[in-house]
Amino acid sequence: MKRTVAILLALIMIVLTFTACGDTIIVDKEGNEHIAVMKKGHFVQDKYGNLIEEVTNAEGEKVTQPFSFPEVYQKDKNTIENAYFVIDVPSDWTYEENLSSFRIQHDSKCAEEGKAMCELSFESSSTGDVEVIFDNAYAIELHLQMLQPDFVTDVKKYETELFGKKAQAYSCKYASGSKIYYYAFAHAYAAVGIKLIIGDECADKISAEKFITEHVTLKNFE
Repeated sequence: MKRTVAILLALIMIVLTFTACGDTIIVDKEGNEHIAVMKKGHFVQDKYGNLIEEVTNAEGEKVTQPFSFPEVYQKDKNTIENAYFVIDVPSDWTYEENLSSFRIQHDSKCAEEGKAMCELSFESSSTGDVEVIFDNAYAIELHLQMLQPDFVTDVKKYETELFGKKAQAYSCKYASGSKIYYYAFAHAYAAVGIKLIIGDECADKISAEKFITEHVTLKNFE
């Protein structure tokens, strides 16, 4: 009986070991594999958003060291994450795995009919300068408006609060049939930006800040 129990426990440990290894292997841009440290099913990250791995140093000791979070990590079919955010992909939205880009798009008839699609995307800057990341995004809209004043309209710059943080924001409309919302704020010693494009077909169904806070989680690892 004891032998049977011991064998069963050994088998369970083997299954857990392979499952854990399979779930935590991260391949960087150079093709190197890292075994990320996990805690209660979540990645362990340092205050800068880096992942942590355990390695053996020259003295044969086990030590931990940080490595960069990939552009996007697909946790499961409906969840993706990057260094700062986790997205619970809504049932009628899609994450394109082939693009390896941290963004989701509305899976609707709009794309088939050639209308403006809804899209949620993100950017970040390790410099932590919110003014720079915001001004760069805002300048693109102003430049486009200068070149095509009839295409970009209702450009508004304002301040708001997102995830309990003060954020710089702007909104504008495109004649192609969409409204743009952009938010920038400081988090984990970095500057992060969130851009939401809402097509006219969904204008009455999606509230920008409500949609973001309902489907996006800001990681807290400081």
